[in-house]
Amino acid sequence: MLLGNACEKGWLVIIKATDALLEGRGLGKGESYKDRRDTLWELSRKDEAIKALGLHDRFGAREAALHIHGFYDGMVGWELANEELEKVEKYVVFNLYAIHPTRECGSSCELIDKRSQAGNSSRNECL
Repeated sequence: MLLGNACEKGWLVIIKATDALLEGRGLGKGESYKDRRDTLWELSRKDEAIKALGLHDRFGAREAALHIHGFYDGMVGWELANEELEKVEKYVVFNLYAIHPTRECGSSCELIDKRSQAGNSSRNECL
């Protein structure tokens, strides 16, 4: 029960961060999970920074791991939950970067900047 609640709280953070990004881009809050996913997909097609951050993929991965498997199915153990919650923190940082690309937001954003300047689109290191 406690672990499922932690997973669902992490998922809520993903939702709030996504809504902040969408509102920051003048698109308003998402109406549903599907709406948020679809809007992130459209943003990634129009904006290379959003695409490079992999926000659409990250949103879907956290939805599956935290919301579905962690909260509803109860199939996530402590170790995986901790890894997923660390990824939630990174998702928030990446969303801040997507809203304010010139803002100082720590080493994660510096890593993104370096990768963008080098033309490297691989995102595996950021997970």
